[in-house]
Amino acid sequence: MRAVVVLALLVVPAFALAEENPKPKLEIELTAPKELYPDEAVNVKAVIRNAGKESVHVVKCVDGAADALRNMVEYKWKVTKNGQAVSRRTDIVRIDDFVNTITAADLVAVPAGKVMNPELDRFDHRYNLNTPGKYVITLTYIFDPIGRDKADDAVLKKMKDLPAARADGKVEVTIVPFPPAVAAVEDKWKAAQARHQLLVQFAETVAKNPNATAAERDAAAERLKRATANLTEASTEYNAKMAEFRKTRDAERKKK
Repeated sequence: MRAVVVLALLVVPAFALAEENPKPKLEIELTAPKELYPDEAVNVKAVIRNAGKESVHVVKCVDGAADALRNMVEYKWKVTKNGQAVSRRTDIVRIDDFVNTITAADLVAVPAGKVMNPELDRFDHRYNLNTPGKYVITLTYIFDPIGRDKADDAVLKKMKDLPAARADGKVEVTIVPFPPAVAAVEDKWKAAQARHQLLVQFAETVAKNPNATAAERDAAAERLKRATANLTEASTEYNAKMAEFRKTRDAERKKK
């Protein structure tokens, strides 16, 4: 009689494995002024709250974390205006991919129910929200223990032992238009700027043209002279009107 050997396989449910190293319950709380005018910088502040029952560790917004230059930690901004994605500023950009070493001071223990400051850099250096509309600003924190990052050896070992984590937060900011009188002066100033720039280019082109006559060069120079005078006048009017508006605005806000 042949012996029958029965092999039993122990199957561990996925949820049981997840329970061994559960994801922390983190929430991002963003705060910003509800309404601003186009000339005001948007200042967004953030804290990360531990909504769980156990203490957790959170990595600060270390160098490169908001620029997608880290391997294990990322702080990701997303901004929409009236439902459409808003691009980041191009006049202020990072020009290197060298990141600093993550140290023990960058890994923060957050007790249950408490918050930590991720120490974000200036939001207005990333986004310039200077046109009227409703903006939704979202920040996502992502921590992935898989892989390596530039960190002290002891810190890296501790980071790799931590569970993966993610937190999201959002805030709404409305950029309101200037009062009609201020908007009219601003439009006049911008139009004067555009015309002056156009005539600068035209005058330079005429001056470089060997076939241009003296009369054509003089006419181009005269047009540029008038455009410069108009720009100076429009700039003076705009600066005066804006100074008056800001003074009134600041006074009204202090009363509230």
